[in-house]
Formats: sequence, structure tokens, C-alpha cells
Amino acid sequence: MVKVLLKKQFMELFKSYFVNQKTGNARKKGRIVSFFVLFALLMVLMVGIFFGLASILGDALVKTPFVWLYYALMSIVAILMGTFGSVFNTFAALYQAKDNEFLLALPIPPKTLLLSRFIPVYALSLLYSGMVWLAACLYAWIFGSPSALSVIFGILLLFIIPVFVTVLTCLLGWVVALISGKLKNKSFITVIISLVFFGAYYMLCFKMTDMLNALVAHQEKVGETLKTWVNFIYQLGHAADGDVLAFIIFTVISFVLFVLCYYILSCTFSRIVTTNQGGKKVVYRAGREKVHSGKSALLRREFKHFCSSATYMLNTAFGVLLMPVVAVIAVIKHKDIKNLLTVLCTAWPVVRDFLPFAVIVTVCSIVSLNTISTPSVSLEGKTLWLIRTLPVHPRQVLEAKRDLHILLNIVPAVILGVVLCVLFELEFTLIILTVLIIYLFTDFTASFGLMIGLLRPNLSWTSETTPIKQSLNPLIVWVVGWIIPLAFGGIFYLLRNQIEIEWFLYLCVFAMAGAARLCNGWLKTKGVKLFEEL
Repeated sequence: MVKVLLKKQFMELFKSYFVNQKTGNARKKGRIVSFFVLFALLMVLMVGIFFGLASILGDALVKTPFVWLYYALMSIVAILMGTFGSVFNTFAALYQAKDNEFLLALPIPPKTLLLSRFIPVYALSLLYSGMVWLAACLYAWIFGSPSALSVIFGILLLFIIPVFVTVLTCLLGWVVALISGKLKNKSFITVIISLVFFGAYYMLCFKMTDMLNALVAHQEKVGETLKTWVNFIYQLGHAADGDVLAFIIFTVISFVLFVLCYYILSCTFSRIVTTNQGGKKVVYRAGREKVHSGKSALLRREFKHFCSSATYMLNTAFGVLLMPVVAVIAVIKHKDIKNLLTVLCTAWPVVRDFLPFAVIVTVCSIVSLNTISTPSVSLEGKTLWLIRTLPVHPRQVLEAKRDLHILLNIVPAVILGVVLCVLFELEFTLIILTVLIIYLFTDFTASFGLMIGLLRPNLSWTSETTPIKQSLNPLIVWVVGWIIPLAFGGIFYLLRNQIEIEWFLYLCVFAMAGAARLCNGWLKTKGVKLFEEL
């Protein structure tokens, strides 16, 4: 039974690789191979990025007696990366899968069902933590002097560390499930907890240089601290350095925690999945109901759907929260920014002409991270017939999905654009043109994302993470969103001697307006037909 359930889970996970979500037909072998090759190249790129991080620590520790400290610190990064990468998927995969109640109604023990959910979580933890650990080991093996046991244990730890990461992510998902069960709106507690993780992560990134300097200066003290307060990380570091006893200790700790975690979750899985503990009982009170237009009602519906799903909010609208944060940081650090600009413009006067593109690239890159409209059609899922039976035109449904994207993005995007323009001391005309490009770009990404979602829909998902995260659609929107502002800057660099910056920005405005108009026109014609055929 476990084998059958695992096959089902992994088929769902990689369904978009093997099946055309629009037609339901199997993809050709060449197409499938190309998807997996692209995925493998992405993983190689990520390992290369973490190899660079490993080199920063490795330069100071790999060729010293404190090489175990290098492994310990890189293991912390691997554990954080594994937890950060899979924690958002774990809660949805374990407790919010749409087929949970259906499977529990079958003669399948909850422990068996939970185990089939656990293993894909482990696979995801292996993917994220493995990228960091593999990069760390490769650097130590190439530039250090590893023993045979160090290499063997390093390879084994590649698969043991994700066991510990799985425990962390599952426990976090369990805590969120228990707490959210007591709340009327279960999504916001997930969002709050996730934002705490985001904040801690970026704070760690900002303090990385200071931490590394302190580490190099106080290696022995850091080692003693790890030994005293985080002993299992201390054991992990020594295990990677070839210590047999430390390897046994860390392995036993990881698997004992895994078994304990599995036992605890198996005891509460059915209750959490099948019971709705939260929310006050609704008491009907007679009164007047405010009448809304069809457009307003559809927009309210989209907004409620967006706010009801933590997975939807976190994975498609993180940039909405990031833009005000960047604006505040820019205001706080305005003196440093102006000093840097003064130095750059003095050394290279041409930098002054490219400041509008610095604003455009910064804001548009963050806006393109927000893919709210992209999975909105797929998220209708098997309840698509409900919206189809309403007395509204399909065009209005699509416009509501696009308008929600624009409304959530446009205010923070414009504010961030204006703040950066003022800090960069741009002329008034350039500020107006730059902000106008940002507005049109937001309109374009909303329509373009919705268009991609209509061309590549997935209505047969069992977990919202499938159309939101495990799809190529958001990646397409991200890539196009990053290419456009960079292309504007590159073209101006080639034409900077033939055209003034102001006139070139006018051309950019017309280009973005044309692109947005084309996408909106497509949605009103071919998009409506595709929606009616779903």
C-alpha cells in the first residue's frame, strides 16, 4: 500500500513534467527529457552559488585544525535552507491535501497515509539541504586534505541531514496545523510564522560579513559554544571530519527524532485533518445586504480566496511585503546611498544617465516576483463550474483576477519607485516617466501572468502547491519580468550616444503600454474562449 501511495504522490509532484496540463495528454519523451535537463541545470547552478558561500568560510577554516567547525557551520546553513525551502510545502502537503479525507475513508491506516506524505517531504528536504551540503563537501575535498572516512561520512550525511530537516519541517507544520485549527482565519498564522522566518533569514544575510569576521577572530570560543549549546551540530561537524563516534551519535539522534516525530504526528494526524476546531458559530441576523456590482463582487471573491490561503499569499505576493521594506531601508540609509552615488557619478559620469534604469530594474524585479494572477485560474480546480454558472461574463471573471494582481502591487510599487527616484535626485520629468513605466509594467505582468495561466492550466491538483509552486508558469513570468527592465537598460547603453535618456524613456513607456494592451486584448478575445473551454 505504501508503494502505491508513494507512486501517487510522486506522480502528482512531477505530473507537469509528464502530462500536458492543458490537453491531459502525455508529453513526448524529448519534451520530458528537456524538462529534467533544465531542472538538473538549475540544481547545478544552485550548487555553484553555495560553493561560493562555502569558499568564504573555507578560506579561513578548511586548512586548519578547525575544519570540523567549517562543516558544522555549513551544516547550519544546509539545515536552514532545507527548512526554509520545504516548510511552506509541508503544511499544505501533510494537512491541507484535498484528498486527505477521501484516502482516510478507505481502509488505509492513518500511519500508512502519513508515511506516504513523509517521504516526499524528506525528498524535498534532501533537495534543498543537499545543494548546500554537497557544495560544502566539494570545496573541502578539493581544497582541503580530507581523510577517507571524511569523504565517506560526508556522502552519508548528505542523506542523513535531511532526516533531521524533515523532523523540523514536519513539527513546524504540525504546530501551525494545531494553532490554525483554533483560529477563524487559519492562513494568517501561517503567514506570520513564515514572515518571522523570512525576517530571520534576511537578518542573517545582512549580518553575514560581521559574523564571519567574528568567527575568524574567535574560532575556539565559537567551537566551545557549539559544543555546549548545540551539541548535535558539534557532533555533525566532527562526523563530517571523519570522527566515527560523532557520526554514530548524530545519526542515532536524527533517526530517533524522526521516529518520535512520526509517532506524535500519527497520533494526531486524523484529528487535525478531519476536524474543524476553529471559528465561532455563525449566528444569522436578519438585515439589509449591501448590493454589489458584478465586477465588485468578483473582485471581492478573488480577494477572499487570496486571503484564505497561506500558500497562495506567501508564494505569489512576497514582493508586495518586500517593496515597503526596501523603501523604508532606502530612507533609513539615504545618506549612505547618496554618498555611494556621489562616488560612482564622480568616477563614471555616465552612471547618472542610468539611474532611472536602476530604479526600474529594482522595482520591476520585485514586482515580477508577485505572480498572483498566474495560478488564479488553476486554483479554481474542480469547482470551476461554480464560477461558470454565475450570471457574469467570462471576461469579467478574468478581469477580476487581473485587477486583484494590479491592486495589490501598484501602490507599494509606485511608492518604492518614487522613494528611489527622490533619493537618486532625478528630474521631475524623469520621475514621472519612471513611475509610469513601473505602473505599465505592473499592468503587463498581471495580464501576462493570467495569459500564461490560461495557456497552461492545471485543474486536477490535490494540493494548492502544485499550480502555485510546482509549475513552470511562475518561472516563465519571473524570467520575462527580469528580462524586460534589463533589456531596456542594455538597449539604452548601446544607443546612449544617439538618444537622450528622456526620449528613450518615452519609447519605453510606449513599448510597455503596447505590450500591456496586447495582453489585455488577448485576454478579452482568445483568453475568454480558452476559459469557456476549460
